[in-house]
Amino acid sequence: MTTPVDSFSRDARVIGLVAVGHTMSHMFVFMLLPLSVRMHDELGFSYLDIGILAGAFSVGAAVCQTGIGFIVDRIGGRAPLILGVAVLSGAVMGFGLVSSFWAMLPLAVIGGIANSVFHPADYAILSASVAEHRMGRAFSIHAVAGNTGWILALLGPDLADVVGLKGVFLVAGGIGITVSFALLLQSRHLESADGRAQRREQGGSTSDGIALLLTVPVVLLFLFQMFHSMSLGGIRTFGIPALHDLRGFEDTVIAKALIAYMVAASVGNLLGGWLVDRTGRPQLVFFGAIGTVFVAVNIIGAVPLPLSGIVPLMMVSGVAHGAIMPTRDLLVRRISPPGQMGKVFGFTSTGLSIGGFMTPVLFGWVMDMGDPRWVFFGSAAVMLLAVATFVETNRNVGRARATA
Repeated sequence: MTTPVDSFSRDARVIGLVAVGHTMSHMFVFMLLPLSVRMHDELGFSYLDIGILAGAFSVGAAVCQTGIGFIVDRIGGRAPLILGVAVLSGAVMGFGLVSSFWAMLPLAVIGGIANSVFHPADYAILSASVAEHRMGRAFSIHAVAGNTGWILALLGPDLADVVGLKGVFLVAGGIGITVSFALLLQSRHLESADGRAQRREQGGSTSDGIALLLTVPVVLLFLFQMFHSMSLGGIRTFGIPALHDLRGFEDTVIAKALIAYMVAASVGNLLGGWLVDRTGRPQLVFFGAIGTVFVAVNIIGAVPLPLSGIVPLMMVSGVAHGAIMPTRDLLVRRISPPGQMGKVFGFTSTGLSIGGFMTPVLFGWVMDMGDPRWVFFGSAAVMLLAVATFVETNRNVGRARATA
């Protein structure tokens, strides 16, 4: 029988390995946007071009994510996770070898296809391998790891000062390749024997899986993920050039402010998970958090504050944004039958990918139109749609459970 110490050690190892992969995913998908001012100046790309490249990652993921979820439920998340990190890293290294938009576009699509593995694979591995009483902390650490990836991407302008724009892509891709080898060497820890047995017993048929994805709560959660991605995407995508144009701040300075935002979001991830466990009222946590973000983002766009005023607002917004994530992940887990989390996370995360495509394209166009305030106002407006779909998802889940 496994001792508590052994169980904790196993869970910590699994969480750590999955978290490292999630860090790479967020770093690569986000890294173009902090470099957007330099790509605009050095390569002659419009902000719309950069938005399309960033959105292409999401297109690749959106096309493949649901199918990957079905595959993960059949074979497990281990192999897709390792292969995804390796291919995504290679695509990013390719950015360092080309200079034209049309050469970068297929690399971004390939990177997006590789990135489609992370949510279905990560959550399936965690659910199959981590003890139930540690699941909330596992999800929180997973979210913090994603924020770490955003933070690393925000260091891109500083790294570009040392190795140049192209060198950033080569260095980042090399780090990712190294991580994929490390995951391969530790792959035996990425799924327990109990998890494999559970998958075989509870995976369900393909037709049952499709029927599950077409249920009202799952479709509503898909829409919530899309609007949630868009509503919180403005600052993360074009916050740097927007504040550069609005307030005249340098990109490296704004990047550091965004780092503070993401560090605060990591604190919010842990705080949100604790509050949900403590209060047992995830809806209350969600509404308090998204209301705070709504107010803070509107103030940043409307009020000509100095950097000393913007940074505290961004940190408050970051804490609130982070607190939303555990409520989202627990809601997905709540509607996922045993053994089918891969397909549910894959399908609903496709909503995130669609929002991830629409957001940089939309706000890239806004930037080119010359009114960067709408990077903030537009993000805040879409939050209202996110709130509406969150409410309806919870209502339908509650109704389904009441009639079951």
